[in-house]
Amino acid sequence: MTAPQFADYEARPKLLLHGPFNKHIIHLLPQMPENTFNIPTIASLDRSLRLLVTALVLFVLVSPAFCFAKTVLKVGVYENKPLIFTAEDGRVSGLFPDILEKIANEQGWEISYQPAPWNQLLDQLRQEKIDLLPAIAFSSERAEWLSFSDETILVNWAEVYSSTKKQISSLLDLQGQRVAVKENDIHFQALRMMAKKFDINCRFIEADEYQTIFEMLDAGYLDIGVVNRFYGEANKKNFQVKVTPIIFNPIELRFAAPKGTYQDILSQIDNRLRTYKQDSGSIYHLAMQRWLASEQAGSFPAYLPYLLGGLIAAFLVLVALNLLLKHQVARQTSTLTTTNRHLKEEIHKRQKTMQELKKYARVVEASNDAVALFDRDNNHLLVNSAYLNTFRVERNELQEKTLPEVIGLAFYEQHLMRTINRCLSGEQVAITTSYARPGQPLKHLNIHLGPYMVSDNYILGYAMDIRDITQQVELENQLKQAQKMEAIGMLAGGVAHDLNNILSGLVSYPDMLLVNRSQDDPMYRPLQIIRSSGERAAAIVSDLLTLARRGVENFQPVSLNTIIREFATSPEYKNLLKSAHGIDVKLTLDEELLSILATPVSLAKCVMNLFTNGLEAMPGGGLLTIATANRYLEQHELPHPNMVAGEYVILSVADTGLGMDQDKISHIFEPFYTSKVMGRSGTGLGMTLVWNAIKDHKGHIAVDSTPGVGTTFTLYFPATRERAAATIQQDLSRFQGHGESILVIDDIQEQRRFASEMLTMLGYLVDTAASGEEAIGMIQRKPYDIIVLDMIMPGGMDGLTTYQKILTLSPDQKAVIASGFSEAENVTKVQAIGAGPLVQKPYTVLSLASAIKKELSKSVSIKS
Repeated sequence: MTAPQFADYEARPKLLLHGPFNKHIIHLLPQMPENTFNIPTIASLDRSLRLLVTALVLFVLVSPAFCFAKTVLKVGVYENKPLIFTAEDGRVSGLFPDILEKIANEQGWEISYQPAPWNQLLDQLRQEKIDLLPAIAFSSERAEWLSFSDETILVNWAEVYSSTKKQISSLLDLQGQRVAVKENDIHFQALRMMAKKFDINCRFIEADEYQTIFEMLDAGYLDIGVVNRFYGEANKKNFQVKVTPIIFNPIELRFAAPKGTYQDILSQIDNRLRTYKQDSGSIYHLAMQRWLASEQAGSFPAYLPYLLGGLIAAFLVLVALNLLLKHQVARQTSTLTTTNRHLKEEIHKRQKTMQELKKYARVVEASNDAVALFDRDNNHLLVNSAYLNTFRVERNELQEKTLPEVIGLAFYEQHLMRTINRCLSGEQVAITTSYARPGQPLKHLNIHLGPYMVSDNYILGYAMDIRDITQQVELENQLKQAQKMEAIGMLAGGVAHDLNNILSGLVSYPDMLLVNRSQDDPMYRPLQIIRSSGERAAAIVSDLLTLARRGVENFQPVSLNTIIREFATSPEYKNLLKSAHGIDVKLTLDEELLSILATPVSLAKCVMNLFTNGLEAMPGGGLLTIATANRYLEQHELPHPNMVAGEYVILSVADTGLGMDQDKISHIFEPFYTSKVMGRSGTGLGMTLVWNAIKDHKGHIAVDSTPGVGTTFTLYFPATRERAAATIQQDLSRFQGHGESILVIDDIQEQRRFASEMLTMLGYLVDTAASGEEAIGMIQRKPYDIIVLDMIMPGGMDGLTTYQKILTLSPDQKAVIASGFSEAENVTKVQAIGAGPLVQKPYTVLSLASAIKKELSKSVSIKS
């Protein structure tokens, strides 16, 4: 097919420079006929005629036609062949430049091309540093800050390419892959939205140009990349890549200018484009055929015959000269030919090497790992941006600094010096270590070192790859912590139920025997000691349940001041102070303190553990300060990102003791971690219980400690405007029964016996059942005002199933839950279908009696 002839196709607008005003006269006068303007003629005119002629001349000289200068357009150029690119000869070429230059010639514009990477051109367009950007995709988002031409040059879309070894057939194959995309590319934005919509988890590697994407695929650094279809078709033959069936995001390519500017330029471009599209011989159709038509790929350039003719002529001249000078310059010609061939080979090798180096340099620069190359003296030869960011240094600083100066001499000598020596002897070495710069958090690093060799295997230095594995290590630690907590939970779950049933005898029977016994009775004190011992043992089981997150929480408005004051008057407080010598305790409590939603028992344990920890941190004496305060925290004041702005109650416990370093602080809340002798001053669970209590109450704890100065624990609790219930001394006479019928359902005989005796003593009519099945049979024969239901009964129906069956027989059946251990979810379920409050085993006479009385008061008793 004959190549089309381009009339005026190569014509480009030339720069026209107009001189100062007086130079117009020099250009103008020679063009006038000699008899139209000469000094004698003007001199012979009368005064009025001379003034008229002078005015006409001045008018002509200062008219806009003489002062007009061409419009200069700054046009952005980036590499997107064949749409727009810079050719090897330095000229801007492509479909868009051809059309724009034709319009510029017709409109009298001057074009000043401004080459830059795509991302920089977008910034320059936004800042109005360039006037026009060709080959830009139209979108509604871009239209908010850009003005576009109305006419579309052509429609483009994105294509997914892969390396020759990778098989990609659908968008779902991108799952888990690394995908190269162009930074700020509209196709990148579309692919990211599609990946999110279809829940495809892939990692995007952003490159500066499409060429970089093909280079990374060609080098094997990545397997998948996204380019537009025109660039892919024009350049795929130059790289080891292949196109996949995946295409997406059709877009319209137009011209764009800064928002609100050059509307007249864009309108003239639209007018010319509409005219060109109607004329099949216009520059629009010729440029389309030249750059996009596939049949033109095999045509010969128009200058080829002239080139061949010139080569033939040159060849004939050379033959003639060769014949004339054959004998004189044969040896010299042979030498020059050989030298020239070697030089060309060397140039070709160097060009190929430079291309490979550039390709690998782009790959290294795009890596998230910190990569650096060093000589044998630890001087920096090459680093990527990730290395600069990791160690917070500027590139120019590395000219004067060695690796030990950048990474720290102590860290270098302790972790790297011997490893680098092994590497310089020829080994590939990898280490995993921890690193922290002053004022920055600890990082866990995986460092790989390999020798840097030349062709004769001489080691010039070494290459270092540093990967930040902090997140991976933290996840592993969290997994270990979760496994530890799971083991504790299994232990607690296995023994809590049985232990609480056993402890019920040590709490409930003494409590029952103390009901009608005066304090002067000789047995009063022993019974109190037995009950207190049982309650302490039950508290230990409760700690294990709290640690395992398997207890049932009952949140209510609580005054933290009340908790602290009750603790400060408790026997535990006095016993702790007896063993602490030289320690003063100061309470600074805000009398206007708001309440918090909490469990009083959990909060009391939290205060006691913080108090005990403070005393043990001051073996030589000191001051322990406990303070409370109200505080409103704004968003920027929150000590933790999971907290929300609002009212908080602050509890601070400060000591002037030994203090802690960062390593101890990082472990202080771990289960079974203690800096004291295990079993002597603690079990290692105290601070873990504090941490869990804070999390259960949706609060936060901060630790500020300095070795040799002391430690301050600051606890943040969300405040509530509900008032805490006043503590009322309960009188058992208020909970006496009046012959109401109660069915106690429990699989443990001792539990049934003392529950029956306690309730009978209070005036109730009590029956017992050893299982859920037995209870259902009894209720079928006789109705009960209320049942006391154990939640866990091995070997048969549990409490939830039993109550569900009972409701089918007696839909209004009242119930109180009594259990030493229960999954919170089951308690919630049984209460949701009608059961009343939970009484925690081992229960006292007062706790059981008050729960039954409260539930019975909700409705009229059933008469038997």
